[in-house]
Amino acid sequence: MSASFGFGGGSGQGNEPEGSGGTGSGGGGGAKLIPTALVIIRDDEVKVFSLSQKGALEKLAELVPELASKISQFRKPQEQKD
Repeated sequence: MSASFGFGGGSGQGNEPEGSGGTGSGGGGGAKLIPTALVIIRDDEVKVFSLSQKGALEKLAELVPELASKISQFRKPQEQKD
């Protein structure tokens, strides 16, 4: 996981030609989290797929049908209990 954080703040004051003035201030922050790898655990096998390398998404897409099948097999026994 790659994480980035940023914070900022500022203040100021000013006067208008009519004689009115004012002050103001503000601040803010932000964060960005980027997944860099995906860990898949299947039976006794553990696979790590880097999401930053080219071709990683294609490899992951090949696993989607198998993962969907496993999930549906896992859910069927639970639905029969209900």
